[in-house]
Amino acid sequence: MPREAYFAVATEAKKNELAYVGHVPIYVGASEASVAGQRSIEHLSEIVFACSSAESDLRKQLVATTIGAERDRVRKEQLKVVVSTFSAQKAERLSRLFAKNDTWQVPTLLVQYTYAFVNPYELHDSPGVRYVPAGAVNGWIERLNSFRKIRDEQDLEAQKRSYELEIQLVRIMHRSGVRFMPGLMRRLSTLPALGCTPNSGCS
Repeated sequence: MPREAYFAVATEAKKNELAYVGHVPIYVGASEASVAGQRSIEHLSEIVFACSSAESDLRKQLVATTIGAERDRVRKEQLKVVVSTFSAQKAERLSRLFAKNDTWQVPTLLVQYTYAFVNPYELHDSPGVRYVPAGAVNGWIERLNSFRKIRDEQDLEAQKRSYELEIQLVRIMHRSGVRFMPGLMRRLSTLPALGCTPNSGCS
């Protein structure tokens, strides 16, 4: 979503007393989203990004990329910089801002843990996997394999460090009074198999 469109949505939502939630586009900083009135932010990857002392330069570099393979490549390379320039002071300030504006956070830590540490085929042995359609599990394995295939040892170390920083961020936000919601990452194609429809209230 372009920056102008994002703030147009924020303005209209405020005017009509509607809450809006979701991801934060790369054209908008997490602090800007909180001030604009976004009620909750999905995942912590953008928050870790916003806590880098190099955030401004990294965002300019990211915005200049083309959506698709080029942007994915830049994001992958940037993660090494993000984790090496993490600022606890920025994290504290951002957390206090979230608490002040009642901006909730949906961490989805399990997803990040899986990307960083789990062998793809271990997903077959995950607790509760018998309740998940086989096609969905195979889709997760395929996605995780694709993720690992284009990452070397340094990339995976950065991914592990990113997860550790997300745990640190949750602690900082919790101490600051930020409120949380559990999140579930899933493919929409699995919903019918689970007996869910977009309006059924499944969560």
